[in-house]
Amino acid sequence: MPVKPESFDDNQVRHLRHGNLAAAFGSDFAGITLGESQRLPDERMHLIDRVLSFDPTGGRYGLGTIVAEADIHPDAWFLTCHFIDDPVMPGTLMYECCAHALRIFVQRMGWVTPDPGARFDVLPKMKATLNAGDRSPRPPRKPGMKSTSNRWGIRRTRDSRS
Repeated sequence: MPVKPESFDDNQVRHLRHGNLAAAFGSDFAGITLGESQRLPDERMHLIDRVLSFDPTGGRYGLGTIVAEADIHPDAWFLTCHFIDDPVMPGTLMYECCAHALRIFVQRMGWVTPDPGARFDVLPKMKATLNAGDRSPRPPRKPGMKSTSNRWGIRRTRDSRS
Protein backbone atom coordinates (compact mmCIF):
# COMPACT_ATOMS: atom_id res chain seq x y z
CA MET A 1 0.00 0.00 0.00
CA PRO A 2 1.45 3.40 -0.88
CA VAL A 3 1.28 5.71 2.12
CA LYS A 4 1.80 9.43 2.48
CA PRO A 5 0.90 12.14 4.99
CA GLU A 6 -2.81 12.96 4.78
CA SER A 7 -5.96 13.67 6.78
CA PHE A 8 -9.41 12.05 6.93
CA ASP A 9 -12.66 13.94 7.31
CA ASP A 10 -15.79 12.98 9.25
CA ASN A 11 -17.26 11.12 6.26
CA GLN A 12 -14.11 9.03 5.70
CA VAL A 13 -13.98 8.04 9.38
CA ARG A 14 -17.69 7.17 9.25
CA HIS A 15 -16.91 4.68 6.45
CA LEU A 16 -14.43 2.95 8.78
CA ARG A 17 -17.28 2.22 11.19
CA HIS A 18 -18.87 0.17 8.40
CA GLY A 19 -15.62 -1.50 7.29
CA ASN A 20 -15.48 0.32 3.95
CA LEU A 21 -11.76 0.95 3.54
CA ALA A 22 -12.01 2.01 -0.12
CA ALA A 23 -14.48 4.81 0.70
CA ALA A 24 -12.27 5.92 3.57
CA PHE A 25 -8.81 5.60 2.05
CA GLY A 26 -9.20 5.27 -1.71
CA SER A 27 -9.20 2.72 -4.51
CA ASP A 28 -6.01 0.95 -3.32
CA PHE A 29 -8.29 -0.62 -0.70
CA ALA A 30 -11.01 -1.75 -3.11
CA GLY A 31 -12.21 -5.27 -2.40
CA ILE A 32 -10.76 -5.39 1.12
CA THR A 33 -13.43 -6.15 3.67
CA LEU A 34 -12.79 -5.59 7.35
CA GLY A 35 -14.10 -8.10 9.86
CA GLU A 36 -16.54 -6.68 12.41
CA SER A 37 -13.95 -6.79 15.20
CA GLN A 38 -11.56 -4.53 13.24
CA ARG A 39 -14.07 -1.77 12.53
CA LEU A 40 -14.27 1.44 14.51
CA PRO A 41 -17.00 1.27 17.15
CA ASP A 42 -20.10 3.41 16.81
CA GLU A 43 -22.90 4.67 19.03
CA ARG A 44 -21.74 5.01 22.66
CA MET A 45 -18.12 4.24 21.76
CA HIS A 46 -18.02 6.69 18.84
CA LEU A 47 -14.92 8.50 20.10
CA ILE A 48 -13.23 9.89 16.97
CA ASP A 49 -14.78 12.11 14.33
CA ARG A 50 -11.85 13.01 12.09
CA VAL A 51 -8.11 12.61 11.62
CA LEU A 52 -6.31 15.93 11.33
CA SER A 53 -2.96 14.40 10.50
CA PHE A 54 -1.66 10.98 9.50
CA ASP A 55 2.08 10.76 8.90
CA PRO A 56 3.42 7.23 8.31
CA THR A 57 7.04 8.22 9.00
CA GLY A 58 6.54 10.98 11.55
CA GLY A 59 7.28 11.03 15.24
CA ARG A 60 10.37 10.73 17.35
CA TYR A 61 11.09 7.18 16.19
CA GLY A 62 10.03 7.61 12.55
CA LEU A 63 7.31 5.00 12.94
CA GLY A 64 4.44 7.37 12.37
CA THR A 65 2.03 9.72 14.07
CA ILE A 66 -1.70 10.26 13.95
CA VAL A 67 -3.66 13.19 15.34
CA ALA A 68 -7.41 12.67 15.66
CA GLU A 69 -10.24 14.83 16.96
CA ALA A 70 -13.59 14.16 18.60
CA ASP A 71 -16.70 16.33 18.91
CA ILE A 72 -17.75 16.11 22.54
CA HIS A 73 -20.88 17.85 23.74
CA PRO A 74 -21.88 18.64 27.35
CA ASP A 75 -24.66 16.02 27.25
CA ALA A 76 -22.34 13.15 26.22
CA TRP A 77 -23.26 9.95 28.10
CA PHE A 78 -19.92 9.68 29.89
CA LEU A 79 -20.11 13.27 31.16
CA THR A 80 -23.57 12.89 32.64
CA CYS A 81 -22.57 9.93 34.78
CA HIS A 82 -18.91 10.59 35.66
CA PHE A 83 -18.29 13.17 38.39
CA ILE A 84 -21.72 14.76 38.01
CA ASP A 85 -20.67 18.05 39.62
CA ASP A 86 -17.44 18.19 37.58
CA PRO A 87 -18.00 16.53 34.21
CA VAL A 88 -14.75 15.30 32.70
CA MET A 89 -13.92 12.62 30.19
CA PRO A 90 -12.85 9.46 32.05
CA GLY A 91 -9.21 8.51 31.56
CA THR A 92 -10.16 5.05 30.33
CA LEU A 93 -12.11 6.64 27.47
CA MET A 94 -9.13 8.85 26.67
CA TYR A 95 -7.05 5.72 26.27
CA GLU A 96 -9.81 4.24 24.13
CA CYS A 97 -9.71 7.37 21.91
CA CYS A 98 -5.99 6.79 21.40
CA ALA A 99 -6.66 3.13 20.61
CA HIS A 100 -9.20 4.17 17.96
CA ALA A 101 -6.66 6.56 16.44
CA LEU A 102 -4.07 3.78 16.35
CA ARG A 103 -6.63 1.48 14.73
CA ILE A 104 -7.07 4.01 11.92
CA PHE A 105 -3.29 4.32 11.61
CA VAL A 106 -2.84 0.55 11.29
CA GLN A 107 -5.66 0.25 8.77
CA ARG A 108 -4.33 3.09 6.60
CA MET A 109 -0.91 1.44 6.61
CA GLY A 110 -2.65 -1.55 5.01
CA TRP A 111 -2.18 -3.86 7.97
CA VAL A 112 -5.62 -5.45 7.62
CA THR A 113 -7.02 -8.92 7.21
CA PRO A 114 -10.39 -10.40 6.34
CA ASP A 115 -9.89 -12.89 9.21
CA PRO A 116 -13.00 -12.44 11.41
CA GLY A 117 -11.01 -13.49 14.48
CA ALA A 118 -8.37 -10.79 14.07
CA ARG A 119 -8.49 -7.93 16.53
CA PHE A 120 -6.46 -5.02 17.79
CA ASP A 121 -5.13 -5.26 21.31
CA VAL A 122 -2.54 -3.73 23.59
CA LEU A 123 0.34 -6.05 24.33
CA PRO A 124 0.74 -6.89 28.02
CA LYS A 125 3.48 -5.10 29.93
CA MET A 126 3.92 -2.45 27.23
CA LYS A 127 4.34 1.00 28.73
CA ALA A 128 1.82 3.64 27.69
CA THR A 129 1.63 7.24 28.79
CA LEU A 130 -1.44 9.46 28.62
CA ASN A 131 -1.03 13.20 29.05
CA ALA A 132 -4.33 14.97 29.51
CA GLY A 133 -4.90 18.69 29.70
CA ASP A 134 -8.32 20.17 30.34
CA ARG A 135 -10.74 17.26 29.92
CA SER A 136 -13.84 19.39 30.46
CA PRO A 137 -15.94 19.83 27.32
CA ARG A 138 -17.67 23.10 28.30
CA PRO A 139 -19.02 24.35 25.84
CA PRO A 140 -18.85 21.82 22.98
CA ARG A 141 -15.15 21.18 22.36
CA LYS A 142 -13.03 19.09 20.09
CA PRO A 143 -10.41 17.33 22.17
CA GLY A 144 -7.56 15.93 20.15
CA MET A 145 -5.69 12.67 20.48
CA LYS A 146 -2.12 12.27 19.28
CA SER A 147 -0.63 8.81 19.20
CA THR A 148 2.93 7.87 18.47
CA SER A 149 4.66 4.55 18.82
CA ASN A 150 8.19 3.35 19.34
CA ARG A 151 7.37 -0.24 18.38
CA TRP A 152 4.88 -2.15 16.22
CA GLY A 153 4.24 -5.84 16.26
CA ILE A 154 1.89 -8.59 15.28
CA ARG A 155 1.04 -11.39 17.66
CA ARG A 156 -0.92 -14.43 16.67
CA THR A 157 -3.23 -15.88 19.26
CA ARG A 158 -5.05 -19.19 19.30
CA ASP A 159 -8.31 -17.36 18.55
CA SER A 160 -6.98 -15.93 15.27
CA ARG A 161 -5.61 -19.27 13.98
CA SER A 162 -8.94 -21.02 13.61
